[in-house]
Amino acid sequence: MPEEPQGIVLASASPRRSELLGQVGVRCQVIPSNTDEVLLAKETAEAHVVRLSRGKALEVARRHAVAGRWFIGSDTIVVLDGTILGKPADAAAARGMLKSLSGRSHRVISGYAVHDRVGGRTISAAVGSFMIPRIEGSYTNVVGLPLCEVIAALEELGAIELFDE
Repeated sequence: MPEEPQGIVLASASPRRSELLGQVGVRCQVIPSNTDEVLLAKETAEAHVVRLSRGKALEVARRHAVAGRWFIGSDTIVVLDGTILGKPADAAAARGMLKSLSGRSHRVISGYAVHDRVGGRTISAAVGSFMIPRIEGSYTNVVGLPLCEVIAALEELGAIELFDE
């Protein structure tokens, strides 16, 4: 009988996401997703990040050559005045975006999805933070991965056990 696949795979090229997981002791393999990040018509910001997060996790999980059991997908967007800002194309665009956000209230919304390849179950949600003069909400969400929620999903799916009871 073949062994069940083990291991956690982060379906992201973001070094910050893998660094955040590593800081809490979650070791994972990093395999970037090829999911197209297009915004669908009339899609809410929350629905957008959850759809992309699920898509990223599932796209990598469907690759038969990739070993692993649990797949984490995540996506983060910024919403300013009701408009979803796209990912900046380069450093100059990123500086321009940061300048337009400076001193203005905006939301940072991250979606996450944790897929169990063996069990076929996926846990996903969106987490939003408001930024006024300070971060209100999840700091790690603003960085790009709602760590508390992802850890809870990994524990629920049996991928990790951080705290012995």
